Amino acid sequence: MPSETTAMKRRLMLVELTTLAMVLPGIAGAVNAAGFFVVGSYLSHITGTVARAGDDLALGQYSSALTYLMLIAAFFFGAALASVQIEVSRRLNRPKYAFTLLTEALLLGGFALLCALTPDAWHRENLPLMAVVVISMGLQNAMVTRLSGAVVRTTHMTGIVTDLGIETARLAFLARDQARGKGLWAGLTSFASIGRDPEAKRVKLLTIIFASFFAGALLGPLVYLQFGYWGAIGPTAILAALALLDIAVGIEWHPEVHFVPAGRPANEQFLKLVAAELAANPQKAKAALDILRRRSTSAPALPAQPDEPAPDAEVSFTTSPKGQDPLASKSHET
Repeated sequence: MPSETTAMKRRLMLVELTTLAMVLPGIAGAVNAAGFFVVGSYLSHITGTVARAGDDLALGQYSSALTYLMLIAAFFFGAALASVQIEVSRRLNRPKYAFTLLTEALLLGGFALLCALTPDAWHRENLPLMAVVVISMGLQNAMVTRLSGAVVRTTHMTGIVTDLGIETARLAFLARDQARGKGLWAGLTSFASIGRDPEAKRVKLLTIIFASFFAGALLGPLVYLQFGYWGAIGPTAILAALALLDIAVGIEWHPEVHFVPAGRPANEQFLKLVAAELAANPQKAKAALDILRRRSTSAPALPAQPDEPAPDAEVSFTTSPKGQDPLASKSHET
């Protein structure tokens, strides 16, 4: 029978390598590139939208500037809506991401249907059409941010390419340090072992995300040119399938595998994620902390209730007083 550790690693691989790193960036890339053919604007991020709003205001083109400001508001609305949906689902103990995934699927499907039923001349720079796509991208970006603990983004590549450059440079220095003073064969062996380092795993993850977005940006226009607006059936069906996956098995992301390298204590980012995410789920907390105790040089201390002693339990999480570390050491029981 597989252990809790094995099950958690399998779920981590399912989410990171399939949902986060491959599926959602590909959908965003396809929507962004194909959307340009339809409405004449890139819509999966708002960096350029903010710049265009500023340009139009400076040139006195207030009507055009208002259009772009409304698109910024639409992205904000989509992000806020996703967060509300996830928080309500969490409090009701329902699948946290299914509603958001279904909402994004409905928005993209509705966009394609509306385009198919209206003349092409009506689509160019059409605010309602653009707003529908922008809201769906805001939904996706906020959902992935909540799911990954702000580690991964899928609708824009600026941060991904920046992180990829940073992590690649770190990896190069790490490989150089390990190979220094060794013979050729020992140096090559040492360099090959870098692939098991957390930095190398992050480089692989970022590379997959970038490749997925690029593939979507390539395939999206090709599918649109071949099948027209009905090509949106594919992304819509994929999002609906992910929603069903969340309902069936639950889509989760376990940070302990990424942020707790073997032989090192937990870092602050992991501790904050545990404190924020696991308070309502003691079983999940126990599994995560069991991994931590086995892999780390020191076990973390768990917070007790600030006003009264914590009840008898193996693991408990509470909200720390303002200004203190989320997992400030006070007591823990095993």
